[in-house]
Amino acid sequence: MPEPLRLLPFLLVPVVALLFLNLRLSRKLRYPHDLLQGEDRRGLASLLFRHFRTYYDLLLEAAIALALAFAIAPPQRSRPAAVVLDGSRSMTAGLPGARPLELALQRLRTDPRLKGAEPFLLVFDPKSAETRLAPIGPLLADGEVERCVRQLRETYAFFAPDYHRLLELRERGYGDITLLTDQLRVQPEGFRAIELGMAVKFAAYPSGVRFDRASESWLVTLAEFGPHVPIGVALWVKSDDRFLRLPPNRYVIEEGVAGRVVRFSAPGLYLLSLRGPLGQEDIDLPVLLGPRQVAAVAAGAFSARMLSIFPDIDRAASPVIVLADQGVKAPAGKRRVITALISGNGDYVLDPAAAGGALIAVGSAPGADLALGPAALNNDDLVLAYASILAQTEPSFLTHPPPGTGHLLPVGTAYLVEKGLPLLPPPSQFFETRPGPRLVLPPPASRRWPWALLLAFLASAKLVTWSQLTGKNMLTRD
Repeated sequence: MPEPLRLLPFLLVPVVALLFLNLRLSRKLRYPHDLLQGEDRRGLASLLFRHFRTYYDLLLEAAIALALAFAIAPPQRSRPAAVVLDGSRSMTAGLPGARPLELALQRLRTDPRLKGAEPFLLVFDPKSAETRLAPIGPLLADGEVERCVRQLRETYAFFAPDYHRLLELRERGYGDITLLTDQLRVQPEGFRAIELGMAVKFAAYPSGVRFDRASESWLVTLAEFGPHVPIGVALWVKSDDRFLRLPPNRYVIEEGVAGRVVRFSAPGLYLLSLRGPLGQEDIDLPVLLGPRQVAAVAAGAFSARMLSIFPDIDRAASPVIVLADQGVKAPAGKRRVITALISGNGDYVLDPAAAGGALIAVGSAPGADLALGPAALNNDDLVLAYASILAQTEPSFLTHPPPGTGHLLPVGTAYLVEKGLPLLPPPSQFFETRPGPRLVLPPPASRRWPWALLLAFLASAKLVTWSQLTGKNMLTRD
């Protein structure tokens, strides 16, 4: 039964109650017929009009209840269906004939439930650093599967799309939405997802990037799957604005637990390149190895005293972090941390995650990042807060472009953002993972404005009818 008809009996209860009260409380009035003026109307027309005058309000209330039921739960109208192909990097992995992208195109042509659905490709656009839904109907109109795959790979960049872009299809009025993917990276709710199975046979990903104090070198630890192929190493040369290949004596490759370990003697922006065997996809992994200690300077007596506790800090001319006392002029830096000394202890506690788990009392001061009173200054754990600040360096690589990112620079199968940070696909593009958070697509929104207009018309008709039958003006008081 349609949902509006399920609601109608409940909405008619007040109408039936009014009818019952009308019949229950009505009284017969005896009057002399000589005082009435006769009318020429006779027959069924007179009877119907007399009954309408008696029950017009109840009839209109019933009509209003029916319109209200359809306004609350409008009938579902026919909506176009959409089928979305996942534009992930892993969709193109595997041998010819067994790639998930090829399986998706075959499913699109043979599955009767997908017949008539408009095809889209959920793809990452490196020109805007955003995910978009590209209509691919014309590309799939003719040609064999292999030819369509070749055209799609030549036209679009298969990287790591954002699945939240599927919400756009709901906003555009699509009803049934089906996602064809190799593995679930979100938990679908409100749409259907069909897993075709991962076909990745060759993978490598940086599982750890750190400075090793024991060997005084920087390590890039790889998690590898499949055959081990030679690793090409290049260094970003800022003057040439490109990567230049490094000679083997500038790095060391060792065997690790889950893959190889590449060791470097100096920081920098490096590129590890692995050529895919037997027609597999190539892998390019740019990683940023930061300095062993962040470059920082201090301005003001208190900030200088706190910075002096860390003798290994690089005091470069172009600092990354500037510690400054409030009211003291400080040099420019990527990040400024302003400290204010206050008389009271403050009513707050510094986030333990930013203080090595210690509890440090802080206050608040306009324009200050840290407002320290006597209790904080006498706390031996205060140094942990500044150690946490100085340890916050730029990440070795990103898996999602930060907000406001513009054009990306292609680096093989990866990218560099405008600030020089590497952008890699997330690990789920190389290895099987569990589904991530839920992705909820709300049900299609129904148009309620026609029923709202009908409600307004019925309410107006009731008022006009009352005015005509009683002879009273709705805008004047008795």
